[in-house]
Amino acid sequence: MISKRKPPTRRIDINIPTSTSPPLSPPSPLSLPPPPLNTSLSLVWDFGAAGCTGWGIEAMNFVIPLASRLPNIGVIVGDPCPGSPKDDEMVMTGLQLRRNSPTYEILASREPIDIWISHKPPTRFPRFPYRGLVTFEQRPRYVIGRSMLEVDSLPPEWVARSEEVDEIWAPTTFVERLFLQAGVPPEKVHLVPEPIDTALFDPAVTKVEPLPPCPVTPLALPIPGRTADTFVFLSVFKWETRKGWDLLVRAFVEEFGPHEDVALVMHTYLYGDADPRNRGKAERLLLRYLRDEGLVKEDDTPEAAIARDFPHAPLGPDPTDPGASLLGLPSVAMPRIVIHTDEVPVAQMPALYKAANAFVLPTRGEGFGLPIVEAMAMGLPAIVTAWSGPTDFLTSHTGYPLPIEGLRNATGREFRPEQRWAMPSITHLRRIMRAVFTNREQAAEIGRRARQAVVERFDRRVILEDVVLPRLALIGARLNSAPPAANGVHPPD
Repeated sequence: MISKRKPPTRRIDINIPTSTSPPLSPPSPLSLPPPPLNTSLSLVWDFGAAGCTGWGIEAMNFVIPLASRLPNIGVIVGDPCPGSPKDDEMVMTGLQLRRNSPTYEILASREPIDIWISHKPPTRFPRFPYRGLVTFEQRPRYVIGRSMLEVDSLPPEWVARSEEVDEIWAPTTFVERLFLQAGVPPEKVHLVPEPIDTALFDPAVTKVEPLPPCPVTPLALPIPGRTADTFVFLSVFKWETRKGWDLLVRAFVEEFGPHEDVALVMHTYLYGDADPRNRGKAERLLLRYLRDEGLVKEDDTPEAAIARDFPHAPLGPDPTDPGASLLGLPSVAMPRIVIHTDEVPVAQMPALYKAANAFVLPTRGEGFGLPIVEAMAMGLPAIVTAWSGPTDFLTSHTGYPLPIEGLRNATGREFRPEQRWAMPSITHLRRIMRAVFTNREQAAEIGRRARQAVVERFDRRVILEDVVLPRLALIGARLNSAPPAANGVHPPD
């Protein structure tokens, strides 16, 4: 049962540094200036059926700026992510390799391809002859594997398949260490951070508009009773244990009462479900968790009466509609939680972030954390677990690192019994969420610093010029100076 309480009047500080604190350092420069880029290199970027997943969006943010520098480039993808900015969609459509397409015919005539980038888990790294959406008979002269993982060790099959590529591109130092600890030679593993389109994710140009498919509020998020003062915590994730949605809900419900002008919006989908966008199904899962954990009590208690009378409570559901909202039950004494499962086009995601005041994700593990960096690029203060990939970009200067209480065995069919992930601290999560809710000006300053750091380090043009092009130039120089090895494999630098 959640007791009635008044909002705190005291100021809560959590040791946020002043603006004189040092910003994140830029990526380490190459020891020697790279050779000029050979723009005649042929390159295939293979990300298969990634589509609008985080992997697919990441690949697009690599390929689109790269295409302006390398004319002989093609992509293997089932369907490029729809709903992207129109210019990006045009570029991806022109690069897509399909049987009998001009781009494919040109590249196939130039076999062997110079550089092949496989943007997949290592178990799906290519073998040649390649028989996929298109066909390539010969092994490319140089094969790069781009991959990531969210737990503390690589499975043996990943290590074995990594031997079949010439080098590995890791998005974070966390993933880089995983490959090195597994015995992959250091000269074969390279840190290549994930790029972000900071021109798209820019709060200065983003308009807050109603999101599809129906205009529910002028502030883009369907929050019952929202006022100009409502503080909105936003979390963006796929519904799975690794993302820590259970920890987030527990912390929010235990820390805030139904009388407080605060809301938690979870933009999500049911990962692996046949009906992933069914909001009613997601809400039933949430309510079952709240009831099983004893976090709500539905009876004639004073708390239930408060919830019934509180104007923030939505209307009750239609029990005959399986997709109806169930969190509108007036007897649920809890702060507002909104589950948003509607698919939002990439081009409109900035509006979703701008409709919130803070971002929160108590994840158990990330290879990188695309929604986190998108939120930071939109100037949101981000509360994120201080473990795995996000430690490369989220510090106490640019966000709110969430301490962990050690590691636990990871669960889920994609993980092995010996693999572990983090256990974020619910106690610290409650305290930080309360501090961000209370000290809003301080949080906004953290958000401004976050955007500056992302623009300086992770903008897709920065990653292209400072990391990708120099690396491709070095590879190209080696390909031009060395004869092909007998097995077609060129040892990495």
